[in-house]
Amino acid sequence: MNQDCLEKFFGIIRQVAGPNDHPSTPTYLQLYKILSVYSLIKPPKTGNCTILEENIPVITINDIRQITNQENKNSIRQEKVLKLKNKIDTIIEEGVWDIDDIFQEHNYFNRNSTVFDCVVYFLSGYINKKLNPNIKCKQCLDSLKPEYGQVIIPEAELVNLKTRGFLTHPNKNLYLIIQMIEVCFEKHAESPNVFEETCEDFFSRNFKLTFPCGDHKSEIITNIFVLYITMRMRQFSYAKNQQMKKQNKVKKKLSKLVST
Repeated sequence: MNQDCLEKFFGIIRQVAGPNDHPSTPTYLQLYKILSVYSLIKPPKTGNCTILEENIPVITINDIRQITNQENKNSIRQEKVLKLKNKIDTIIEEGVWDIDDIFQEHNYFNRNSTVFDCVVYFLSGYINKKLNPNIKCKQCLDSLKPEYGQVIIPEAELVNLKTRGFLTHPNKNLYLIIQMIEVCFEKHAESPNVFEETCEDFFSRNFKLTFPCGDHKSEIITNIFVLYITMRMRQFSYAKNQQMKKQNKVKKKLSKLVST
């Protein structure tokens, strides 16, 4: 078997690596990918093929950039957010930022606080803090401030234990909305269309939301949905991956005990 071509290829890899003439496996794979793309972009100097226009590569960097970025098309994320915003426009009304009557069937804001309530309250404060830097409207900022005396409620116990003066207490109405989103998210967390199904479940309850600022009402509510559901999807995926790592570790140990 003639290995001249193989040795020549390895020589090219070592030459491309520069001073590192003993590349590791990840370095080799990266260099191989670079050479594969480079061979497509740059035409050969010799051969039995001719290029009609000189100094013009077969594939340009802009061609690859357009394929990867798809600048002329909206991303799936943007389409989902736009669809959510349009749906929120149909149910949200301008008025007093008060939604106690929406959740009158379920008294979420009660004295018998649970771990679930405390955790959701903690996450609501994080969302509240993420929203504030992007809001310029004073009316919107005032509507997201916590009410007087809210820091002593049972749901705020986790925040009060963890805070060193930097954690944020959420607005009560924001907390109630996020608590309902969390209930819907838990039902559809395993679904491949978790974002859409969570929103659909939330809106299927047929109630009207109110927000004091008429100019930014749909934008604020949409950001609440997007920020919270995206955050929960990341957390859920991370927890699932950690669980799978433990299961795979056990399976690897068991596989060593099985004779093949």
